[in-house]
Amino acid sequence: MLYTLSTWALWLVLAALIGGVVGWLLRSLGRSGGADTAALDAARDDATRARSRITELEDSIARLELNLADAEIRRDQPSPPAANEPLPPPSAEVIELSRKVAEQQHWISELRVRLWNSEAKNRDLQAVVDSHVVAAAPPEPDLAAAAHVLGVPVRMNDFTVIEGIGPAIAHLCVNRGITTWWSMANADLSVLRSMLAEAGPKFQVHDPTSWPQQARLLANGEWEKFRRLVDALRSGYDTE
Repeated sequence: MLYTLSTWALWLVLAALIGGVVGWLLRSLGRSGGADTAALDAARDDATRARSRITELEDSIARLELNLADAEIRRDQPSPPAANEPLPPPSAEVIELSRKVAEQQHWISELRVRLWNSEAKNRDLQAVVDSHVVAAAPPEPDLAAAAHVLGVPVRMNDFTVIEGIGPAIAHLCVNRGITTWWSMANADLSVLRSMLAEAGPKFQVHDPTSWPQQARLLANGEWEKFRRLVDALRSGYDTE
């Protein structure tokens, strides 16, 4: 019990230190927009590693618990004690398996704290990145010129104009906080792929590689370049 309390106290201290580091990072990033993306990528990588390790440990615990249950069954057979007799003491195998389960559960608890801190850092850094993206956004393009070049009416920030995006994926993007052509232009491909993977097999077949490039052309009003890019993509990509 004392060990557990001291461990949690240590993690609380570390969380406070991390909070201070994040605050310093945010102040620094506010002065230097070039470092924010790298810091955000590092935080995302740290969170991904923590999630992966938690999954590995949970799988390991499941296997250990199966082995532990099997060992306890073997201990009670073939001749279980009478009702008034105490159970035999746990075998060395049961004791060792129990120790390993407790150890893995302890590491999962520590990793969950680390993951929580990483995700909080992600949110803070993403806010900084978003503020830089908004500040750098170009003026609204000429949609009348877009209709003339593309041959169809174009609504501002309509994701379905982008080759490969239909209404369902456009809805996913908005729910993920990607709401404008400019924010799509600056979206991380790993975020787009994760969004599609989480949405299920129906969406996993889509490749978002060209979406930021298309969105950047739309946001900047480069309609001719956008039309040529879409024409090229349609030889190998289908719209949802």
